[in-house]
Amino acid sequence: EGGFNAGNINTAKLEEFLANCYSESFRLHDAEALYRRCLAAAEREAGKGSEMYLRCQGNLALVCFRLNQWEEAERLFLASLAGKSSPDDWAVRANNIGYLYMTMRRHKDAEPWFRRSIALWQGRQDEHARLMHAQGLHGLGMSAYQQDRHAEAQRLLEQALAARQRLLPDDSRWVAQSQGMLASVYSSLGRDAEARRLAEQAEQAYRRRWGNDHIDVALELHELGLLLARQGELALAVKKLDESRRIYQRYIAGALTGLSQPEQLQFLAEERSRLMDAGAMTRLHSDESELVRAALEWTLNDKGLVQQTLAERLLQARDAHLHPELAGVLSELNDVRRRLAALATAGDEKQSLWRELLAKENELQRQLGRTSRHAHRDVAWISLAEVRNSLPEESVLVQIVRLDRAQPAVSFFGARPEADPHYIAWTLRKSDSRVRFFDLGPADQIEAALAEVREGISDATGQIQQRGEPEAERSLQEKLAQLSHRILQPLEAELADSRRLVLSPDGALWLAPWAALPRSDGRYLVESHSIRYITGVRGSAPDAGAANGAPVIMADPDFDLSGQEVESSLRAIYRGRSLPGIPETRSFATLSDLGRVARLPATAAEAKAITPSLQRYAGHPPIVYERQYALESVFRRLRQPRALVLSTHGFFLENGDEDDPLLRCGLLLAGCNQRGKAKSAAGEEGILTGLEIVSADLRGTELVVLSACETGLGQVHSGEGVAGLRQAFQLAGAKRVVSTLWQIPDLESARLMADFFETLAQGQDQADALAEAQRTRIRARRDRHEAAHPIFWAAYTVTGN
Repeated sequence: EGGFNAGNINTAKLEEFLANCYSESFRLHDAEALYRRCLAAAEREAGKGSEMYLRCQGNLALVCFRLNQWEEAERLFLASLAGKSSPDDWAVRANNIGYLYMTMRRHKDAEPWFRRSIALWQGRQDEHARLMHAQGLHGLGMSAYQQDRHAEAQRLLEQALAARQRLLPDDSRWVAQSQGMLASVYSSLGRDAEARRLAEQAEQAYRRRWGNDHIDVALELHELGLLLARQGELALAVKKLDESRRIYQRYIAGALTGLSQPEQLQFLAEERSRLMDAGAMTRLHSDESELVRAALEWTLNDKGLVQQTLAERLLQARDAHLHPELAGVLSELNDVRRRLAALATAGDEKQSLWRELLAKENELQRQLGRTSRHAHRDVAWISLAEVRNSLPEESVLVQIVRLDRAQPAVSFFGARPEADPHYIAWTLRKSDSRVRFFDLGPADQIEAALAEVREGISDATGQIQQRGEPEAERSLQEKLAQLSHRILQPLEAELADSRRLVLSPDGALWLAPWAALPRSDGRYLVESHSIRYITGVRGSAPDAGAANGAPVIMADPDFDLSGQEVESSLRAIYRGRSLPGIPETRSFATLSDLGRVARLPATAAEAKAITPSLQRYAGHPPIVYERQYALESVFRRLRQPRALVLSTHGFFLENGDEDDPLLRCGLLLAGCNQRGKAKSAAGEEGILTGLEIVSADLRGTELVVLSACETGLGQVHSGEGVAGLRQAFQLAGAKRVVSTLWQIPDLESARLMADFFETLAQGQDQADALAEAQRTRIRARRDRHEAAHPIFWAAYTVTGN
C-alpha cells in the first residue's frame, strides 16, 4: 500500500489480482467493488479499449453471472468481447458467456460460444490451452446434459475429465467439477455405483481445496444427496442435504446484502430451485420422519430472507450515530424514493425520468448493502427446537410451501422435471416435538378454488342486497368449503387441543381468508383459533427494543383539502417551525387510476371509540390527526410511536407487474382529491405510497393497524410473502401489522376495531384480540341478522413474529 498511489494502473493490477482471489472464493461483493475500481483506473490510464479494461469487464461480468444478475452479465460479456483482446483472453470470455447462456437455458446461444472458444484452443500443446480446451468440452457436455442428450454429454465430459486429470492434481477444483458433473450424467443413465464413487471423490476434493464452507462443497453435497435418496439411503441423503442447506444459507445471506430488492428476488429464484428438490423429495418419502423434520427446518430457515435482509439494512442504517458512513447513502435513497413515488403513475412523458430514478434507487440499495454489510449480524441457523420454544402456548405452526414441481430433479444441472406445482405443508405443535407433513395437492386446483372464493367475496354486497344475508352467506360457504377441503381439513386433526394457529402461507394462499374457512363441524376457523401470519421465523430485523413514542391515530382525512388549506393545517400543527418539504418533482404525480374517493365518516367515530382503549394499551393518550390534519407530512415526521392506527382508504394497483409493487400500493390522506391542482409549498398530494412508508421510522413500534380497504393485498413472491402495504410497514420496523384482504363496510370496520382495541387493552395478544373481536361481530350479526357473512369480519389479519 505504501508503494503505490491509489487509483493508478499499478495499484489497479494488484487490486485485479485480489479481486480474482475474491471471485474464486465467492466473496462476490468484495470482488465486484475491486473490479469496478480497476475498470475506472484502466479507463483513466489506458482507455476503454485497453486489454486490462476489457479483461476486468469480463471478470466483472463473471461476478454478475454468479450473483444471477444475468442481464448485466450478458451486457458486460458482450461489451468485453466486442473489444480487441488477445486471442487467449477473448476465448476465455467466450467460454464464460457460453456458461451464462447455458445457465439461462438458452442452449442455441450457448453452444456456438463454446465451439468458438474450443476452436481457438484446438491443436495447441501448451498446458493453459489444453486446460481451456477441456473447459469448453465441459461446457458443451453440460449443455447436452441439460437437453437430455445423455450419450453426447457422457462422451464430452469424459474427454474433459481425462484431460484435466492428465494436467492437474487430483484435488484440483476443475477435476472435481468434471467428476461431479459426470456423476450426474451416470446417475441419469442408471450407473449409480459409478456415479456415487465420482460424486464422493468430488466432494472430498472440494473440501481439500476450499474447506467445509464453500459453495462448491454445497453444490456437490446437494447432488450427492439427490443420488443417495434415489438409491434408498435416505438417512445419509438427509445428512448431506442438511449440510448443503446450511452452507447455502450462509452464502445466500452474504450475497443478498449487496443486492437491490429486485436483484435479491432474481437471485433467490434460481437458488431456491435446490430447495424445491428437497421439498419434492419429502413429498415422495413423507413416511420418513427424519427427512420430514429436516425439510421443515430447511424451509423455515429459507423463508423471508429478502424481507429480513431489507429490514435489517434499513433499520441499521437509521442508527447514523453508530454507522455515520451510511447517513449520506440513506438520505439520497429516501430522496430518490420520494421522487419515484411522485412518478408512480405518471404519463409516458415522464418514463425516461422514471427509469433513471429506478436505476438510481437500485444502485443506492446496493451501496447501502455493501457499506453496511460488515455491520450485519451473522445469520445463525435456527433449529426446530428453537422454533418450537418460541411458539405461544396452545399453538400449532403451519408452514406452507408452493413447490414448482412435484418430482425432485435427478440433478440440479440436468433437465428440469416437468412443471407440476403443488402446495405442501408441515405442522409443528407447541405441546410436543412431532412434525407432520401434508401434500395439499395440485396448485392449480387450490388456486382455482381460492379464485372462486375471492370472486364470491367481491360479489357479496350485491348478493346480500338481492337475496339477504343468510342466503348470501350460504352461497359463499359452499365456495369456502371447497377451498377448506383442500387446505384446512387435511390439517384439522393437528389443530386439536390448540387454540392458536401460527400460519406461514406461500404463494396465493397469503390471500386466502383463513379465518372464514369452515371446519368439519361447520364452524368458521376463527371460532376455535386465533390466527397469526408470519413470513418467516427469524423476524424482520434486529430487535430495536420498545418504541416509547405516544400512540398515533390518523382518521377521517379531508380528501378535498386544497393546497392553501394544507399549508394552514401544517402551520397550526408545527406552530412556526419549518414546514416539511419534498422535492419539486412531487407535482408530477397523477395516480389517475384511483379516481375520486369519498369521505369515511365512520372512521372519526372509530378514532373516538378506540382512544380510551388505545391509551390503556400504550400507557399514553394517543395523538389524533383527523380531517385537515391527517396529512402526508405528519406521517413522515412520526418517530417510533408505540402504536399507529391509520383509518382511511388503501389501494393496490394491479397493473405494472414489472414495477416495484411498493410503488403501486398506498394510503390516501387529506387532499388526495385535489391532486394535480394547485398545491401547498410542502407539495402535499395526499398519497402515501408503500415505498415512502418504508422510509418511516417505526423501529420498535409494537402495532400498526391499517383500518383501511385491501391493505393486505400486493404482489405475491414465493417464499417472501406479499409485497404491499403490510410488508412496507414491517420493513419500516413495525413488529405486528393488522391489515385487510378486501373492502369492508365502513361502519362494520369501526365496530370491529372498537372491539379489537377493547380486548387488546385487557392484555390480550394481538392475534387473540383480533380473533375475539371477530367472534364478537359474528355473534352480533347472527343475533340481529341470523347470519354472519365473512365480508363483514374476516378481512382483517395480524402479521408479524
